[in-house]
Amino acid sequence: MHGVMGLCHNYLLSLATFHISDYDALGNAPVKNMLGPMGVIIAQVLRISFGLASFCTVAILILAGWGLAKYKSIEPVLEHIFSLSFCMVVASLLVTVLYPETITPYTGGIVGMALY
Repeated sequence: MHGVMGLCHNYLLSLATFHISDYDALGNAPVKNMLGPMGVIIAQVLRISFGLASFCTVAILILAGWGLAKYKSIEPVLEHIFSLSFCMVVASLLVTVLYPETITPYTGGIVGMALY
């Protein structure tokens, strides 16, 4: 359980301190992400994939950690996890529909662009 909550904390920190120029400066200059180079890679993959909806991954991990803590299994909360995953994909599409001209990490990501 503590591992899932730690992973959730790391995902939230890496997404919250995401900066678009960090990936280009990964090997040459200091990065602005609080988790360093690993945070840059995590945030870049999530933000390119789902855009702003990538913050839903934090909620999914919180729910999985809560299920492990309370029930010792994620099966009782699995339906909610799938629902949040669906909401993440729909939110990715919605942000892309509302802001189609913006660069990918700040809109719905590749998933939103593919569904648009």
